[in-house]
Order: sequence, then structure tokens, then C-alpha cells
Amino acid sequence: MESKGLSRRSFLKGSVVTGAALAGAAALAGCSTSADAAANPLAEIQKPENAIPENWDAETDIVVVGYGGAGMWASLIGADECGQEVLVLEKAPVEGGGNSRINNGEWTIVEEDEKERFKEYIKAFTHGKTPEPMIEAWVNECARNTEYADKYGMTYEVAEQALAGTIPEYWFLDDGAYAGIIGVADVEGFGMTTFHELDAKREELGVDVQFDCHDEHLIQNPATREIVGVRYTQGSEEKTIKAKKGVILTCGGFEFNEELKNKYLKIHPFKFEGW
Repeated sequence: MESKGLSRRSFLKGSVVTGAALAGAAALAGCSTSADAAANPLAEIQKPENAIPENWDAETDIVVVGYGGAGMWASLIGADECGQEVLVLEKAPVEGGGNSRINNGEWTIVEEDEKERFKEYIKAFTHGKTPEPMIEAWVNECARNTEYADKYGMTYEVAEQALAGTIPEYWFLDDGAYAGIIGVADVEGFGMTTFHELDAKREELGVDVQFDCHDEHLIQNPATREIVGVRYTQGSEEKTIKAKKGVILTCGGFEFNEELKNKYLKIHPFKFEGW
């Protein structure tokens, strides 16, 4: 991230394959549980579901797994700014949208002259545990949210009060040093409005979304470690799709998966409010 400069554009233009390969390698490595798998880092890659097929059912430039808010934006930027052919795989039988479709529809607005103060705010409420490059990338891109919203015809007004409470949430840190550093988008119709507006733009750009897709497995070249596609089940039919430029995983969280919460959240049981 530091060498390339993490942004919506640079990720999809310059480092999509690298980013996907790193994510895929980490995901596959994390699946190994036996001593044999630990001794052989290719054990997971060589499983049948991860093997390169002799014939692909389809191919495209970029495959996006998950059609929530992150998948929506990845598909828009990939097709619009990067000029790539994009296919989205979504597990829902219709529409998709995830949390982004059912939430308040609010998103953060950071003015240019408040960027430095907002960076200090992130350091304060995360107790310095968030890496500086991540803070830098997040704030710089967040400051462009309204630019993207206007470009894609999103309906919103700027509000200084969130529906759920004060903004920012921890404005009182450092004796109130962060009061008033951000605004939020107030969207009539909430996330549903935003989802339908962006979905229309996605359709206009010719991005295809395939529904009822589940049990995805990344397909990785065992020699180069490059992620080259996805094996998945649509309905009851197993399919493969080749990704010439990379795979982007936007699969959401695991708030309701007790097994994953127990494995990765060391405070257990862990209860969530909302999504």
C-alpha cells in the first residue's frame, strides 16, 4: 500500500492482481490445519476445488465476489475509470446489497481543510494502533466521497447530526478537540435509495451481476501464486470463471457466524448490535 499509494483508482489500475494474489494466498494459507499442510504450503492450492480447470465456463477481466456496498463500488470503478470488463458474483437470489442496502444510508464527509485533524482523530480513538499509511489513504479517499457521489448522481444532503447520535462518535477525546471535523450524508430513503441509484449506474456501465452464487473457491496458479479465477456453485451447478486481471473479495463480515467469531474474536461470546 505504501509503495503504490492506496486509492480507488490505483488499486484497480495498478495492483489488482497483486492485491488479489496476496488476499488469496493469505486465505488459502489460513485454511491449513494439519502438519502436512503446514509443511507443504501448496497443499491447499492443490486441492481439487483450487485446481486450474482444463476449460473455463467463462472469462472476464475482473471478478468481484459479493455485491454489497464494497462490491458495488469496486465494480463501478473497475468498469468506469479502469475500463475493465467486470462480473460480480452474489450469493443472494435477487438484488443483493447487504448491509449497505438496509442501513441509514449515511456516509462520511470530510472537508479538505479538516483532513489533518481527522487523521489525528483516528489515531486518538484507535489508541495509535491503526497504521499511518492506512489512515492517510482512508482520509484522502474519504475526502473525495462527495466527488464520487456527484459523479454517479447520488441523492443526498450534508448533515451535521447522524441519525444514531453525535458525529464524530468520540468528539470529546482530547478535551473536545475533534468536535465538528466531519459531516454525514443525509439520504432520504436511506440505503435503499443509494443502492438503487448506484445499481442503475452499474447496469448502465454494462457490469453483469450473477445471483445465487455460493461456495466460492479461489483458483490459484501453483507456480506463480497468481489468482487466476474462481470456482463457484450457482444454484446447484458448479462453474468456473477466469479473471484475467484479478479477483476482488468484498464478502462482508461474519457477525452471525459463531464458528468464525470464536476463532478470530478472542472475546467470546461476542454480541453485535445491528450489523
